[in-house]
Amino acid sequence: MPKEQTIPWKRLATEGVVIVVSILLAFAIDAWWQERQDRDSQRARLARVSAEIVVNRDFIQQKIPVLEGAIDATSEYISWMGPEPQQISVDQYAKQWASMVDIGMFALVHRAADEYLGASDVINTQQADIRDLLLAWYSEGDRIERQYDLLREEHKELNDYSNTTTPALVTMKTIPVMQDHPSSKFPLDPAMALSDPVSESLLASYLIRLEFITRRMKRFQEWQAELPVTIDATIRGADLPSAATHRLSAINKKGPAEAGPSFLS
Repeated sequence: MPKEQTIPWKRLATEGVVIVVSILLAFAIDAWWQERQDRDSQRARLARVSAEIVVNRDFIQQKIPVLEGAIDATSEYISWMGPEPQQISVDQYAKQWASMVDIGMFALVHRAADEYLGASDVINTQQADIRDLLLAWYSEGDRIERQYDLLREEHKELNDYSNTTTPALVTMKTIPVMQDHPSSKFPLDPAMALSDPVSESLLASYLIRLEFITRRMKRFQEWQAELPVTIDATIRGADLPSAATHRLSAINKKGPAEAGPSFLS
């Protein structure tokens, strides 16, 4: 009679446990690897955002003196105006006008910020804080761009009105590419332009917006100086700098940066 075979329950149980542990370990390794890839991806995106902010900071750093020059020139020009305007030469008038309106364009780079803010993966609370800071920074930059667009509209209105009373070739002669072109044969009396109340009103509005945008850019620059430091701390896993913590607190309590006067919105 054949012997009854015994089932090796102990060995089977051990093998089963090993299989289950192997599967769970594989899942854990996969999750760890995915988390590491997500973290590396986050850090790479943050590094690109930081580099982009530095580019924007340098751009605004160059733009602020241009606007300050336009503010000084416009303020001086308005001081010349009145029923009995200051006597100036045509050349002085042309140079002053060019200094007032030569403000160029304004557009921030935010492709990396778009990519980062559009991503859905948030690894930890600190990166969620960084996202809030960047979102507020992005919103403020967008507001400044919109204000600059309005400034450009006032700039165009001012130029269009000026062209009805002042030969454009007079002011355009200050542009290097126009210096070899013929001068205007139409007479220009700077005193007539300086005694125009409509021009004064347009210039006053233009000056107010210039000053508003310049002040806002300077505050924005302080923020942009802080952000790369804050981003670097996040990449290294260090605590947020105190300046970033204070700004986060302000954002949570008061919302985005204060808006300008309603007529400037």
